[in-house]
Amino acid sequence: MKLYGYRGRLAALAATLALAACSNPPPAPWETYRDAGRQAQAQGRFGEAEAQFQTAIKRAEEFGKEDPRYLESMESLGEIYMANGEYTKAEPVRREILRIRKQKLGPEHPDVIDSVERLGRTYFYQSKFAESEPLFRRVLDAREKALGPQDRAVAASLDQVGGVYLNQKQFEKAEPFFQRALSIREKFAGSERAAIARSLENLSSLHLQQDRCAEGLEYQRRAVTVYEEVVGPDSPEVGGALQNLGRSLARCANNADAQLAYERAVKIAEKGRQGPQMGPLLEEYAAVLRKLDRINEAEALIARAQALRVKPGS
Repeated sequence: MKLYGYRGRLAALAATLALAACSNPPPAPWETYRDAGRQAQAQGRFGEAEAQFQTAIKRAEEFGKEDPRYLESMESLGEIYMANGEYTKAEPVRREILRIRKQKLGPEHPDVIDSVERLGRTYFYQSKFAESEPLFRRVLDAREKALGPQDRAVAASLDQVGGVYLNQKQFEKAEPFFQRALSIREKFAGSERAAIARSLENLSSLHLQQDRCAEGLEYQRRAVTVYEEVVGPDSPEVGGALQNLGRSLARCANNADAQLAYERAVKIAEKGRQGPQMGPLLEEYAAVLRKLDRINEAEALIARAQALRVKPGS
């Protein structure tokens, strides 16, 4: 009887432990939180994605901060902050990634250079140009040494350095970087043609900010043409370039031509999914119509823009 009772107590203890294990399951593995974060990010649920990636970071810390899982989780969290416009949150995350990679891989490793570039963009979007300039310069130098002076990645770095100077109104410094980026891209065919259009728009902005309308408008018209050739005349890229052309023409007091550019941009937008950019486009178009004394048409566009801002059920 005593033996039976002892065995019975063991069985009861085992059952209790099993029940406790079921009621307190072990935490999910790192991959579960990573995958959940990716799914939420893909569906635009940034708050949920942030929470999942933060938990993934905590789980990954168990493997050490130099573990690829930790760095991947940190990168994902930084991307969420950037996509959500939370640049001040992204900054310390990306600084930490750079510190770890530099310590582990050395200052010239390609992964370190990529981290430098990402941190530079984080500063740039906060208008911290004094901090972003040396980082973009460092990336440019590293890519020129590793890839040669005519590589596509070098052109992208040239745009970044030029953009820093453009945003500080240092036009004479910015122009040679943009011109060189354009020269590199013009040597490539295929998908690089779209990048040519972006270079042309950079140069257009550079000239227009100096009130050099003739040159600025010529670059912007060329950008529209390139987009038409690469992605088709009714593509969103063409619509965006036409909107930029309309702004440029209005800035240069050519309202009649600006009206034509905006009219076409609106027609392209109406063919696609009308996102949050549609309202500002209609308002810009309305401002041009007012200058042409087409008041009724302008008011109709303003009413459409206001209707787009009203959420269903509000």
